[in-house]
Amino acid sequence: MVSGPVTESPFVTPKNSIVTPPEPKLVLLLLSWLIPGYGFYRHGLRIRGLILFVLIESTFLVGVMFQGAVLVPEFNYRAEGFNLVAILTFVTQMFNGLAACLSAVADLTGGTVRLLPGNELNQWSDLGTFYLLVSGGLNYFALTGTYDHFYGVKSRSAATIAPTADTTG
Repeated sequence: MVSGPVTESPFVTPKNSIVTPPEPKLVLLLLSWLIPGYGFYRHGLRIRGLILFVLIESTFLVGVMFQGAVLVPEFNYRAEGFNLVAILTFVTQMFNGLAACLSAVADLTGGTVRLLPGNELNQWSDLGTFYLLVSGGLNYFALTGTYDHFYGVKSRSAATIAPTADTTG
């Protein structure tokens, strides 16, 4: 037997299950963008990560069922189709990560490759596109929440709070 104080490894949980070292911050944020809720899931908040994934992806799938699609806007400000609101909508929808990339493939290829059934001419497509916008916004907030919780203000404030003496009795 080894005598002396027992130190715990930072990569071993109390239940003796081994946890791999965390990936670099940028990789984790990129994966959290691609897969909603991944950052929380990776840091051990598995229920929160799964709830975020199900909530964001089900909202996206409702938008796809309504024939919504991520449409790439016209970026040339001299073109007739230029619209600042369409650009902001596109940026917000792209926060859906991998699902948004799959949806935008049809518009980028001129409709020759259609991975998701988006159709601008469908009577429900505007509502579906709005659902895609909402799910992109939700993933944006989940992504910023991941950063803030594990790397930002919340992580620093939790580390600097010192335990106080009990003054009640």
